[in-house]
Amino acid sequence: MEERSLRITGADKTFFNKITNTLTRILIPTRIGINGMLISMKRNNVLKTFEICETDNENYNKEDLEKKYDTAYEAYLGSLDKYVMDSIYKKVKNNTASEFEKNALSRYYEVTSLKESEYIEYKYRKQKYLMELDYEGIKIDSKEKLKEKYNKFYISKMDSLYKSILKNYSIKVADNTSNYDSTKEWIYTKIFHTLEEYIQNVLSLKIESNYDETIKDVVAEYEKYQGYEVGKLDTRDNIEKNMILLRN
Repeated sequence: MEERSLRITGADKTFFNKITNTLTRILIPTRIGINGMLISMKRNNVLKTFEICETDNENYNKEDLEKKYDTAYEAYLGSLDKYVMDSIYKKVKNNTASEFEKNALSRYYEVTSLKESEYIEYKYRKQKYLMELDYEGIKIDSKEKLKEKYNKFYISKMDSLYKSILKNYSIKVADNTSNYDSTKEWIYTKIFHTLEEYIQNVLSLKIESNYDETIKDVVAEYEKYQGYEVGKLDTRDNIEKNMILLRN
């Protein structure tokens, strides 16, 4: 009887494990669908408030509008963050994730790892990461009207985020305490890397969107910068190459 009881218990355990695994596979797409709708709602709301903020209208109180925009923006980012943890994380955990989703989660952990040691940089880079994640999906699946609306918001917000990241670096460079003296070389490297990233990811969008005609003058300078990528650079060449980014 004891042996039979053990067999039944084992069978029940296996049976319930199978049910759990099946339900997990069913519920993950459902959760993605819910998050997709939530993200869409929050995105539409932030785009609407952004457009109103960008329009000169005496019928709106500017301070109230900015508060509404900030609230809508935070809710939008919150829905994207929830999507990463509820959907992407569970898909990776259950080995059903695509390469894009695996890379997305890896980048998420890379950003969140800054939270304890570099909170200010973490704060801006997490916003940047979440917006880039949503933008990748919009570029592929969305209608042109949404792409156009989102591009304006995306360029404006990414401009602000990159400036905040660079400002944080500049404060560290200017800090004369011993905390940063030994790491200033690394900070300069991060500044140049961030500037290059900005030119590739945001400035190129501005040019495509005719966001500002004056920025087209930067293209020739950036092509000169790229010309330094070939071959091994000595210290002097490296400095000259990076100074081109600063001029831009």
